Amino acid sequence: MFSSRTARGGALAFLLALLALAIGARAADATTFTVTTTVDQAGTCSSSGGCSLRQAIASAADGDTIIVPAGVYTLGPSNGELDVTHGVTIDGAGQATTTIDGDGIDRVMRIDGNATTATLRGLTITGGASTQAAGGGLSLAGPGPVVLDGVLVTENDVVPATGGFNEGGGGISSVTSLTLNDSTVSHNTVTVGASEGDSGGAGILIAQGGGDLTLNDSTVTDNTATVTANETDPNPANNSSVVQTCTSAAAPSIALVKSASVISY
Repeated sequence: MFSSRTARGGALAFLLALLALAIGARAADATTFTVTTTVDQAGTCSSSGGCSLRQAIASAADGDTIIVPAGVYTLGPSNGELDVTHGVTIDGAGQATTTIDGDGIDRVMRIDGNATTATLRGLTITGGASTQAAGGGLSLAGPGPVVLDGVLVTENDVVPATGGFNEGGGGISSVTSLTLNDSTVSHNTVTVGASEGDSGGAGILIAQGGGDLTLNDSTVTDNTATVTANETDPNPANNSSVVQTCTSAAAPSIALVKSASVISY
């Protein structure tokens, strides 16, 4: 005997089968790019196999993986920061062996426009410098979340050329949900003037409208925020330099700027 329950069960099984096929098709469509040179070359990966880190990032789409072998990947002076616009995984050989170095010319990486999770794994992010905006090492604009897995963010800095809101985040500036797993943010710096508002977060700045910050077996330590003299302020109390060094996961290493964000440990 045929029943409506049987029909519903068959329809559900059919829909589940279609979903499984769709998921399988997406997994099959995902591409793995392997970086083959430490030279910072622009463009996209070539069919002949040549592929820089910048080219792999430009070629990758949501769900793709970029394999970054051991080596030091230094940004070229004419190329600027690395711009990640998709939910990709950038997979290094380990923070002790794979380094992306901004060489003091620009921020190291901006992740902006990723609709799905972007993951950095097994890397060191260092040598980033920003004078125009927040985030010396990493700037995370979302809207998708970002995960750092076994990543070291160190020796990056923000020194604003002009006053402005949210000019902080020596290591990382984020306006999206950020999770650190087994990662370290240390020895990053922010230098701001006394009149520059809510600048801060020498290690991590969760900027206005930012998402939650989750730290799992991770350390934010030894980051330094310096507030310099405000020569235009007639109040002598505001005209001296203040240096704050953090040795724990608290301000000034982490700053929440007019945000409803939550820090979870």
